[in-house]
Amino acid sequence: MLYQVKIRKLAAKFLARVPPKDRLRIYIAIELLRENPFPPKVRKVKGLSNHYRVRIGDYRIIYQIFQDQLIIEVLRVGFRRDVYRNL
Repeated sequence: MLYQVKIRKLAAKFLARVPPKDRLRIYIAIELLRENPFPPKVRKVKGLSNHYRVRIGDYRIIYQIFQDQLIIEVLRVGFRRDVYRNL
C-alpha cells in the first residue's frame, strides 16, 4: 500500500532554497516514505504524538502519519538546529 504524501507550504518554501544536490536527496527520502513510513532510522519526536523525523545529513524531515487515510503530511524540512523550533 502506498501512502499519499502532502508537503506543507513551510516545508516546500524551505526546499526551494536548498541546494539542488541536497534537495534531490530530501525528495528521494520523502518518496521512500510513501512505501514505508517507518524507515530503519526513523525517530519519534519527543513530546508530540504521531510526529516522526528522518535524518538526511544535516537536514531533518518532520512528518505526521495518518494511518486510517494512508496519508503522510510533511510538516517541516530544515536544518537540525532550527527545525524543531515552534513545532
